[in-house]
Amino acid sequence: MEKRNWVMVLAALLILSASASARNIKLEPSLTYPEIISGDSNAFQLTLTNNGDEIAYDVRATLLLPDGFKSNTVYYRTISPGENKTAASAVQALESAYPGTDYAGLLLNYADANRYPFSSIYPVLINHKTPTTSRVIGGIEKVSLESASAQSKVTISNRDSKEHNVTLTIILPDELSAEPSRIQATLAPGEEIQRPLTISTKGALEGSTYVIFGKITYVEDGQIHASATRAEVKITGTKQDNPLPNNLLPIAAVVAILAAIIYYRLRKKPRHTRKRN
Repeated sequence: MEKRNWVMVLAALLILSASASARNIKLEPSLTYPEIISGDSNAFQLTLTNNGDEIAYDVRATLLLPDGFKSNTVYYRTISPGENKTAASAVQALESAYPGTDYAGLLLNYADANRYPFSSIYPVLINHKTPTTSRVIGGIEKVSLESASAQSKVTISNRDSKEHNVTLTIILPDELSAEPSRIQATLAPGEEIQRPLTISTKGALEGSTYVIFGKITYVEDGQIHASATRAEVKITGTKQDNPLPNNLLPIAAVVAILAAIIYYRLRKKPRHTRKRN
């Protein structure tokens, strides 16, 4: 009977570890805000829907705004599977903000039941006073990380008939970094350039796919012009200090606990001695 109980405990622990690794959190944002931003207060509403099968904890949303704009972080606490929550805030345009079209990054931070942190990034179009269009476009080569870092490249192309001084800014989730994170160049009419880009992991979860994006901006006649591009970063396997993949850590913990329990019970098992006649 006792042996059967231990088998049932082992089975239950393995089921728990497997179900934990199979769960996921998928937050989908929906942002409502003025088409044209101007003045001190521009209200916006951000709705987050959890399309995954695990509760998202410590949820917060931050707008990574261009220079000259301000906003506050929005907090949601928890969002259950299938649930959506809406929070309101405002964007403030300062006097130093360029009129025209630019991009912000919407950074979502959240955690799973074990308080393991995750983040994701989304591009947000910002029109300040007078919308503009861009004649400079670009691209980022998608990359797979089999180690701590991997090489990618960016392409910037000037489709205009005039020269432009452009800046490409890479915007990433918290688990990734880019070197360089900003590229500046002067492009002649019709010129296209390529630059190397190194993407590194900062605790990214193995087996996950992250999205990064870059915005390409230039200023002309006192107005800002911008275009955006995005790329996928797949974490296929990271050779770091941890020799085990993250999805095997719960099973390894279960095995270690069971080994300790078995060792403890064997030490306490009474020894049988023969009686002398």
